[in-house]
Amino acid sequence: SATVTDLQQTKSQLTQAHSDLQHTQSQLTQAHSDLQHTQSQLTQAHSEVKDTQSQLVQAYSEIQHTQSQLTQVHSDLQHNQSQLTQIHSQLQHTQSQLAQSQEKIQDFQQNQLQQIHNQLNEAEAKLKVINVEIAAMKTSKFWKLRSLWFKFKGFVGLPTDNQ
Repeated sequence: SATVTDLQQTKSQLTQAHSDLQHTQSQLTQAHSDLQHTQSQLTQAHSEVKDTQSQLVQAYSEIQHTQSQLTQVHSDLQHNQSQLTQIHSQLQHTQSQLAQSQEKIQDFQQNQLQQIHNQLNEAEAKLKVINVEIAAMKTSKFWKLRSLWFKFKGFVGLPTDNQ
């Protein structure tokens, strides 16, 4: 009866194990069934002490084997949970790095855009200054004299270097 209680506790502990270990649960159920069959044979063959003792030793061995399997399964589960925790931590770290990288890229792009915008504004301002200077030059006496000189060269048939 103590053997059945031990097996039920073992079965109860195994039921609480991770869902990925269902195959091991099936093996435990089969072992439990085998143990009940062995106990039934023990009741029927009470007069055969040696045979009964052999069956009890076998049943105990199966329980120990099942307990050993449960211990291994539990150890594997803890190892898997530890790995999952580590992977989760690495994932969070990677996501944090990704967010930082995206923020840096966005800042860099924003800075580049601002620099290009500033350069464009500077170029537009310089162009306005140059256009004002050119307009001022074209209204000067020198420019008017220059224009007359080129017209005169064209009129007398001399080659004109500049238009």
